[in-house]
Amino acid sequence: MGAQAVIEITRDPDGGLPAKLILEAYRASAHGVVVLVLREISPPAIDRILDDLVLQMPLGTPGVIYVDADDELSVLDLGRGADVIFAATDKFRALVSAPAIDPSVVRPLDHALGFMSRRGRQPASEESDKERVLESGLAI
Repeated sequence: MGAQAVIEITRDPDGGLPAKLILEAYRASAHGVVVLVLREISPPAIDRILDDLVLQMPLGTPGVIYVDADDELSVLDLGRGADVIFAATDKFRALVSAPAIDPSVVRPLDHALGFMSRRGRQPASEESDKERVLESGLAI
């Protein structure tokens, strides 16, 4: 099974980080793999945002996987089979347009916060992540 979500993380126009999205991605990781693709952002910067939440979440929460955006092979490997991919930049969107990745799962980053927020607050069920994506209205 692939990642439930792959999210490109970039700095906001003011230079800040999208803390709400990062926190919701971590919450959603309780339901499956969430990959954060970091574009010119260090893992310790993300860790600082997550430190308090990690202490509040149940032990055994898988957490998120960090990948550098320049590590294209890892991005493609983790993106293959992902239920949804949220792209912030044209460069990332071009990368995840690879033949091995279903183009119908690639979405604009502005859809990510709502999706991750709903996903992070859902109880676990037998329903597949792919079905959840389709029901969320994100699928074409």
